[in-house]
Amino acid sequence: TSPLRLMGLITSMRHLFWNISFLAAGVAGTVYGIAKLLSPAATGEAWTKQFALISGRQIGDENARAADKAGNTSLAEKWRGMSSVDAMQQGMGRGERVKNWLGQFAAKTSFDVKGVIDAGRQMLTYGILSKRGFTLASDAAHAHSLDINQVIRALGMLKMGAPGRAMRSLRRTGISHDQLREQGINITKGGQMKSPTADILKAVYNIWEKNVGGMTELMSDTVQTKAQNVKDVIFLTLEQGFGKAMPYARSFLETVTSGIWHLGEGLRETNWDGVGSTIAGIAKLGLGFVKSEDKGERIN
Repeated sequence: TSPLRLMGLITSMRHLFWNISFLAAGVAGTVYGIAKLLSPAATGEAWTKQFALISGRQIGDENARAADKAGNTSLAEKWRGMSSVDAMQQGMGRGERVKNWLGQFAAKTSFDVKGVIDAGRQMLTYGILSKRGFTLASDAAHAHSLDINQVIRALGMLKMGAPGRAMRSLRRTGISHDQLREQGINITKGGQMKSPTADILKAVYNIWEKNVGGMTELMSDTVQTKAQNVKDVIFLTLEQGFGKAMPYARSFLETVTSGIWHLGEGLRETNWDGVGSTIAGIAKLGLGFVKSEDKGERIN
């Protein structure tokens, strides 16, 4: 093989590898760009599904209790035995409404969208999510410089039957036993609360409403809050704007994934014995050519 032909072959192979590299980089860049652009929409879609699943389970429990009261045991069992897919479908409408309300709420507070969504998910999981309760929890968090999730966790402890642990956190939001007694809550000398959980929650909300009600709205006029609002509005706008593009993006990514997978299968099934020998031979000849050029020799 003449050196010129050999160098031509090596150059051609180098160009081939460069083209493959550029193609791979182009595909990777396109996928990354689409993923980055649609990130808010994908995140919003995931949130909706999470809220739908929780809501669906709760709807199932509500219907099961109603069926029990009506004496329809088989229907009650059917509602309790819902699959995750069925529960998600059942709760999709409620999940979408909850997610949208929380997103709009976040856009008026100093908390970011993710923090508010997480807090709402916690409150929904505890079965205590309401517009009034969430707004007052936000007021308390703003007034006492706390993360809203800390406040929601305290309410969750109340709902789960751990008022003692809940009070350790609620004291940081200005709640005291004396205030709760004024709201009609039965508290023993040892500090144990004997009233129903629903009454305790209502009392906490009443105290917050009296002491810190409207704090979220007052804080919304600060520069820091307005800066966070801009970020949240951009995120929510992208989420809504690109929401309809998600099926097409998913189809594109599935096509890319399938193409790469089939490329891998093709490479795996290729007989590399001959090709490998050729590549090894070219590399060896190329290396020999470089060395001999250093010595001023030619390869015939």
